Amino acid sequence: MTDMPPATVTIPDHLTPGDNPQELVQTQAGDWIFPALNGLHFSPSAEQTIVPGTSPAQQALQAHFRNRLHQQDRLYVMIGSDSGQLIRFVQEKSPLPRGSRWLFIEPEPLARILKRTPAVAALLDDYVHLITPEEWDEATELLLLNDYFRINGVAFERSLAALDHPTPDYLELVDQFDAELTRRRYVVTANLGTAPFLNAQLANTPSFFANLVPLKGIFKGKKALILAGGPSLDDQIDWIKANRSRLFLIAVSRISARLLAVDIHPDLIATVDPYPVSLTVSRHMFGFGPQTILSPAIMPTPAS
Repeated sequence: MTDMPPATVTIPDHLTPGDNPQELVQTQAGDWIFPALNGLHFSPSAEQTIVPGTSPAQQALQAHFRNRLHQQDRLYVMIGSDSGQLIRFVQEKSPLPRGSRWLFIEPEPLARILKRTPAVAALLDDYVHLITPEEWDEATELLLLNDYFRINGVAFERSLAALDHPTPDYLELVDQFDAELTRRRYVVTANLGTAPFLNAQLANTPSFFANLVPLKGIFKGKKALILAGGPSLDDQIDWIKANRSRLFLIAVSRISARLLAVDIHPDLIATVDPYPVSLTVSRHMFGFGPQTILSPAIMPTPAS
């Protein structure tokens, strides 16, 4: 990025710690940077040896990120682009890893400057994007954010400038998108867990024609007690047996073996788990007599 012409658009005062607006400028080593954001990171020290073919900016980024930004099947959400040098860092490690995308987010004034800089614009393509916060929704649809969440492939990273947050803008962006990604991750992963239940429900549909009307009122006057696995169950076995006639017992299918072992027959056994292992763990539920009602909801593993 040593041949990059200076930008003609300046940064507003609120984005710099000083009193004067600043432009994208070239360092003595040839890197184009926003001095207020990356002057400290990309200024070579007197004793530093610059590797031929690279620059202080690229060496600093390599020392910090190493290979962290070049893993397969990742969507990298990056706060800041370190004056565009981080975009160059990503692109110069070619070939890019299979299945990955990079989304750089900059405050609007900085993004505008960088996009109008030919050397930066040339680095943007279908895999590497530079956006403002206002373009987030459109970009995430284009880059399939939810699909990356489904494979646990979303990586949230901060540029060196965002780590040092020399402006309040980066602090706000980090907080905003950390919260947004947490929210989106929860929604996507929560919905992932419904698929096995829906599949089992569809497979079970032809079997569910039972009419519950005959059961109405037959447990009237009894106290309902729900039994599930846990150490407290063993502590209450004697009390349950002593008060069995006054109780309407509902039990989860996984404790059927334990109840049979102590001769407690519940009034209703509930089973829900859609996975085949559920039938193995709960197979003793078929050992109860006809007085025990098996209530499989609508989504246990179809074999049960």
